Amino acid sequence: ALKKNAETIQFIENKGQWAPEVLYGFSTEAGQVYVQRDRLVFEIVHQSKGPEDAEDMDVGRVSHTFSMVFDGANAKPTIQPAEAFVTTYNYFRGEDASKWATDVRAFKELTLSEVYPGIALRLYSEGKSTLEYDWLVAPGADFGDVRMRIEDANSVSVNTKNGSLDVNLRFGPVTFSPPHAYQVTDKGNEVIP
Repeated sequence: ALKKNAETIQFIENKGQWAPEVLYGFSTEAGQVYVQRDRLVFEIVHQSKGPEDAEDMDVGRVSHTFSMVFDGANAKPTIQPAEAFVTTYNYFRGEDASKWATDVRAFKELTLSEVYPGIALRLYSEGKSTLEYDWLVAPGADFGDVRMRIEDANSVSVNTKNGSLDVNLRFGPVTFSPPHAYQVTDKGNEVIP
């Protein structure tokens, strides 16, 4: 949805503070998310309260990393960050100053253009630590080209009550809202059934 942005998620550019395949990253209440050219990587963190909290987990902080892969995507989409925050970040790790990342910028949203022919992916925040994404389909483009696959989850299921996608991890599900299709017109957003 093309909605007004909240300023809760900051898409932080990668200037060497993360692995080279990461373009941008951000933190949420649930963990970290990394934007790569053909996928989003979610590192979800869970604080276990003890053995009764989950059967086979260690007590303490545990994480589960999974990916939303865009199969057949353009290997080099154009990345368009929008609305830079005034704040910049510095990452000083280790003794070698050549490996430090300074004046790292953060943005309110990202658009990956031509992920598929005529189709862009817009990433933004709509609420506290909530990632939203829109597939922007140009006239004549085929939305059927978009192929998303969840990788490294325990299982994936569609909630039959509300249509959400449940990505089941070792300590519980991560839920993605059901998709909504609409067209932006002079009258506003018109829902497409």
